[in-house]
Amino acid sequence: MKKAAAVPFIIMIILLFSDVCTAGVREIIKSGEQWGGIYIGGKKAGYCMTRLEDAPGGYKITDWMRMSLKKMGTGQMVYSVTTEYTDASFNLKSFEMRLSGGGSELLERGVVEGAVLKLEIVSGGVTRKTDVDVGLSPHADSDMDFFFLLNNPEPGSKGKVRYFDTNRARMDDMELAVEAVEQSEYMGMPTGAIRIRQTCSGISATHWFSPDHGSLRVEMPMGMTIVSESREMAEAEVSAKDAPGDFALNNSIPVGVKISEPRKVESLSIRLSGVSADGLSLDGDGQQFAMGVVTVKAVRQSFIKPCIMPVTDDSVSDWLKPEPFIQSDDPGIIAKAAEITGGEKDLRKAARMICDWVYRSMAKSYQTATPSAVEILKNPRGDCRDHTALYVALARSAGIPAREAFGIVLYDGRFYYHAWPEVYLGEWVAADPTFGIFPADAARVRFVYGDDKRLALLNLFGKLKVEVLDWR
Repeated sequence: MKKAAAVPFIIMIILLFSDVCTAGVREIIKSGEQWGGIYIGGKKAGYCMTRLEDAPGGYKITDWMRMSLKKMGTGQMVYSVTTEYTDASFNLKSFEMRLSGGGSELLERGVVEGAVLKLEIVSGGVTRKTDVDVGLSPHADSDMDFFFLLNNPEPGSKGKVRYFDTNRARMDDMELAVEAVEQSEYMGMPTGAIRIRQTCSGISATHWFSPDHGSLRVEMPMGMTIVSESREMAEAEVSAKDAPGDFALNNSIPVGVKISEPRKVESLSIRLSGVSADGLSLDGDGQQFAMGVVTVKAVRQSFIKPCIMPVTDDSVSDWLKPEPFIQSDDPGIIAKAAEITGGEKDLRKAARMICDWVYRSMAKSYQTATPSAVEILKNPRGDCRDHTALYVALARSAGIPAREAFGIVLYDGRFYYHAWPEVYLGEWVAADPTFGIFPADAARVRFVYGDDKRLALLNLFGKLKVEVLDWR
């Protein structure tokens, strides 16, 4: 099976940039709704709707999305609905978000109390509660444009909005800049529009907004576009089997040389081009990077020094902590980790035991929803991100520092975007439970690690070029 991690990024982009504002700048605080068609590479993939309603002390904003996606030939339908309540200045008061696809569902809800968001995440039948420091006057995904446009910005205006990203369950900054006032189209008719650039975590989208008709068009990375449409046109049926282009395959990178057994490659040197290396973690921890060339060396198991629990290195202590979707403190995760490792104190052996168990226990399938370790443990199936999320949660529960790595892996003559875990055994060592390999081979390149950094991969899709220089 080919392994790739493109589809979850598609959902993230849509959820992040899909708010189709419902009214004109001059009438921004009046209720209404607007529909938009979602297109990928010019082909209809689904639709979304934003509704703005009056609510006590402010507004109720509802975002609804339905989309068909294809990954490695497998089509799936994805559904999302988010409801937010804000005050009259569009500061977030509470929200609820449901995301479902591929047979799994994620529920998030939260209430702002002072400078803290009381967050609940329900996944796999388990409710996780946590407090998130959001500061004063936080915003959410869907209200940023309302807040920005409420101030009647002129060309050249810039602003930064602190908001809670429901898809990643964390705070982030959205930068907004009015680039120009220009002509655009609404339902085939010419109209004036404000062109706004939205940037989050280095990823940008362009939004055309009309004072008379609201949102006209949003252009996002990876060839995705949202176009304002009538409800009838937007709701035109798109089935899973008719999903546009296969993103995993379309964003894969040809190699140009034949490497017959990539899972046995011990060293690899490749030249990267077409993209900037800024913000990427290409150097260190098993990789060397200089003059555009990355050299990866696999760690032989016999070379890994004995490493006995507990780990006392404070520099890696953060990689033992639970995260919203890496629930290493969940009783079920803790019990399973103990069962798998059987009290083994040698981190090398325990890390391999977990890798073998995840590989053997999980059915291989392509998922679209955000991976949650608790749900994956209850329903053990998924793609590389699901294998990685479960592995990292189990490893941390067993006392092994672990993190998610994101990059490319060689498979069947092409590099595919991929996720795998890295564990700290005195040094960072790559594992790959998707392929059942520990330590992992060298036919891969890590670009970033940690879930908060994975958005950086979006800047690579469709641009990255790879030249294999040497391997053994």
